[in-house]
Amino acid sequence: STSLRRMGRHIFPVFEEPHSKVSYLISQYSDGYRIPVFWSVRPDRYGYPHSWRGFPVSAECLIRTSTGKNILLLEADATNANDPLALGDQALDLNMDDASQAYRRIEEEMARNGPGIPFRTLKVYLGNSLEVEKSGGGHAYTLRHRVKYSKEVDVLIDSRAPILGEVLRWCDRATSGH
Repeated sequence: STSLRRMGRHIFPVFEEPHSKVSYLISQYSDGYRIPVFWSVRPDRYGYPHSWRGFPVSAECLIRTSTGKNILLLEADATNANDPLALGDQALDLNMDDASQAYRRIEEEMARNGPGIPFRTLKVYLGNSLEVEKSGGGHAYTLRHRVKYSKEVDVLIDSRAPILGEVLRWCDRATSGH
C-alpha cells in the first residue's frame, strides 16, 4: 500500500495468497470497486500464460520520464514477508525464477494488449543478493552473480544490506574502547 500511496496506479501488486492483504487496498484504491487494484497468481504458476490473461495493461501503467519516454516499472519483493528481519539464505515464497517469469509475461501482455505506444521496461528485484542456488550441474552461485551475468533485472536491491549495516554499526559501538 505504501507504493500505491506514493506512485498511484503505476503500482499493481501481485499476490500468491491475497486473502488478508487486499481488503485495505480495495477499500482505499478501487474507486468504489470499479478499478482492479491487485492480481493473484498461484504459487509456481508465474510462467503460465493463463496466469496473466486479462492482466490490466494500459497507458496508466507507464511512467513518463522527463524526456518523454515511457517506462514500465516492474518490481519484485522477495523479502520474507512473515519475518522481514530474517537473515536466512533463501526466499520463502517469491524467488528470482518466479519474478523473471512474471516480468516476461507482464511485458508480453503490455506489448500485445497495451496501448500500442513504445515503452522500455525497468525491472527491480528486492532480495538477498547473497542467496545461493545450484545449477543443474551442481555449480553454486549467488543471486548477485546470476543477475550480473543473466541481466534478468536492471536493479538488484540487497534487502539484507540495511539490516547487516545496522548490526555492524551496533557491534562497533558495543565493542569500542575494548
